[in-house]
Amino acid sequence: MKNLLLFSLYSLIGLSNQLHAEEHKTTKTADTAAESEQQAVFPRVIPDPYSDRQRDIAGFLEGSVTEVIALQALEQEFSIYFLGADEKEPIGSILFFPDQRNHSDWPINLNPLRVGLTRYKWQTAVLTLPEIITPAIPKRSVYTAEDVTGADQQQENSDAATDTDTDIATKTDDDAALEATEKQNEAADTTNKEDDPVEKLKSMAEITLARATATVELLKQTTEPIIIIGIGQGATWAAAFAQTITDEALQNSRLLLINPQQATDPSVAKLTALIKNVKVNTFDIYTPINASPTNPNDPAHRRKRAANLSEIESYQQIKAPASAWTAGGNQWLFRKIRGLIKNDLEKSLDEQQEMAEEAVVEEKVNQMPGGNNN
Repeated sequence: MKNLLLFSLYSLIGLSNQLHAEEHKTTKTADTAAESEQQAVFPRVIPDPYSDRQRDIAGFLEGSVTEVIALQALEQEFSIYFLGADEKEPIGSILFFPDQRNHSDWPINLNPLRVGLTRYKWQTAVLTLPEIITPAIPKRSVYTAEDVTGADQQQENSDAATDTDTDIATKTDDDAALEATEKQNEAADTTNKEDDPVEKLKSMAEITLARATATVELLKQTTEPIIIIGIGQGATWAAAFAQTITDEALQNSRLLLINPQQATDPSVAKLTALIKNVKVNTFDIYTPINASPTNPNDPAHRRKRAANLSEIESYQQIKAPASAWTAGGNQWLFRKIRGLIKNDLEKSLDEQQEMAEEAVVEEKVNQMPGGNNN
């Protein structure tokens, strides 16, 4: 009986030791996993809603008649939303600069125009603007032990009533270390500035104008006449690009500013200053901010004055109701834009075509029967 009790006691002790060992092993495994998880470095993914939205729009348009064409400008790839005319031979091309606050297929104003005008022998293309470049975050200062030692030493020197000349002449080891550290930091800052990709980035104005130039080169492979339309803040970029139109292309080009507003990016000039340098005939569709058309604080009044100082042969402002910038005003705006294009540029192109046909008509020569035709 005694042996049986001893055997049972030893069995219980063994089982207890086994359970304790397994529990310790499990705890150690959990601690190791937690420590590994803490040591693991996960890459930080910065949200990019602007690029995500552009990809979503491009994916949505893939199943439609709109072509999403990839182009290159300044070694950057960008997309345009191209829609060919319903006719085999289009009259010309229309390039849209969208409002930066919206997207390149905005259902108010932009989409109805870019789609509807293709039914009247015009091919359209919408530029995708680059993302606004925000200023770089200043680099965080890193303090070393030498910096702290040097700061303490400076405090002690300022509190002590010793001879200044003697202190300057006698440098401590801490001062020498501080000076060496500062030189290293200055060299590192110079190297980082040269290698920093932010320093090499182009401005938004340079990128936008380069993209517009690449798009127009593509469009002119089909037609020469071109209409530049800027909507909202896109009117600023449209006016900036209109300055690049050559004198030979002025006759077959037009600039349309729809609800024009100043772009917020600092790399582009003021809209009024841009209009002073524009030469192409321009239509300015706007809603006045008050009843007085000569209010000096009215942006439309300032644009009109700038146009008077420019070399624009024809600058016409057209008042629009406030509802024109809502979904309910899409139809009104489309009819207005369609009428301007038909009565101005299309009429001018027809007149040029008639004059060209008359110029190639050979003069008839009356000859007597049997006369010498040589």
